[in-house]
Amino acid sequence: MQPKHRIWDTTTALPEEFTSAWSARLAKAPYAHFALRLDWLQWEAKHGRHARAVLADDGGRRALLVLRREKQGWHCGWPWRTQVAFERGGAEGDMGLDRETAAWAFEQAQRAGAGDRVRVFLPASTLGRGALARGTTIVKDLALDDEKLLASLDPDKRRQIRKLEKAGWEVIEGTTAEHFRAFRQLQFDNDARLGHGTPTPMVERPAPGEDWREWELPWQWLLLAVHEGVVHAGSGYGRAANGMVDYRANASTPEGRKAGANALVAWAALRRARDGGWTHMNWGGNTTFKKQLGGESVVMSDRLGGGPLWAAPNAVEVAVGRTRAKLAKWVKERRAKPGRKEAKS
Repeated sequence: MQPKHRIWDTTTALPEEFTSAWSARLAKAPYAHFALRLDWLQWEAKHGRHARAVLADDGGRRALLVLRREKQGWHCGWPWRTQVAFERGGAEGDMGLDRETAAWAFEQAQRAGAGDRVRVFLPASTLGRGALARGTTIVKDLALDDEKLLASLDPDKRRQIRKLEKAGWEVIEGTTAEHFRAFRQLQFDNDARLGHGTPTPMVERPAPGEDWREWELPWQWLLLAVHEGVVHAGSGYGRAANGMVDYRANASTPEGRKAGANALVAWAALRRARDGGWTHMNWGGNTTFKKQLGGESVVMSDRLGGGPLWAAPNAVEVAVGRTRAKLAKWVKERRAKPGRKEAKS
C-alpha cells in the first residue's frame, strides 16, 4: 500500500484543510524552517517561482516535503538545506534523517514529481558511499545554557564579544524602515568595497516585502549591532514558528568587522533563538567565520530520480561528478606531496 499523499501545487488556490494540516505538522517538526512555510511558498509563487508542497503519511512516518519547479524538473532542498521535515524528528541523524528515512523521503519526492526529473538534497551521511558532496553547512544545537553556548564559540570570537559588550555595543532587532534601510546601505557598501559585481542601488519606495522592505516579511528576522547610534553590522535570518533558524544575510562596516561586530550579532542570535524556543541554527555554509561560530559539519549531497526518460541523463551526471571528484582529490594530494618542487615560470 502506497503512503498517503496530499499535495498543494502553488499554481492553484491553497485549500483551507491543507493549510490546517500542514501548519499542525510543521509545528511538531524539530527541523522546521522558513522554506517550509506556506506563506513563504505563496510569496515565491507570487514572483513566478512555483512549487509543490507534499504531506506524506506512512504508518508512523508523517513528513512534509517541498519540491520547487526548476528548469529541468523539481528540486527538493539546496546544497546547504533540506526541504524535508518529519513530525517528531523522523530519526537520529543529520537534520533528523538517517538512511532509511532519507530513502523513504526520496521515494515520496519522486512520486510527487510524477515522472519529471527530481533532485533531492540530503545529508551525504544518509546516502552511503559514493555520495557526491554538493556543499557543506554547519548546524548548531541550541540546547545549551549561556556558559556552554559561549564556550562553543572560537576563543577569538569570545574575546571580541566580551570586549564589545564592555565598550557599550548592543544588538537590536531591526523593526523599522530606518533599520531596514541602514542594513541595505551596509549591503550596498559591502558589495562596492569587495567588488561583488555591480552593486544594486537602493530603491527609495519599494513595494511591501521588496528590496529593503524584505525584512517586513513574517519569516524574516534582522539583528543589528549598534555603537553610539551607528549601525556597524547586521545579519538576517529566516525562521519558521519553531525548529531551525537559518542564517541568510550579513553586512558590516570595515570598523565593525574588525572589531568583531558580526560575532556579537551571531551571539545575540543564538541566545534569542534558543530563548524563543528554536532548536537549531543552520549557518548556511562552512566559511571560516561560520566554523568559528560552532556546530556540527553536515556534508550535503543530492540524489537524482524521475521517470525512465531520466535514467540515462542522471547516470551520466553522476559518472561525470564522480570523475571530477576523483580528479580534484588527485590534484589536491599531488599538491600536498612533501618535497614537490613548483615549476618555474
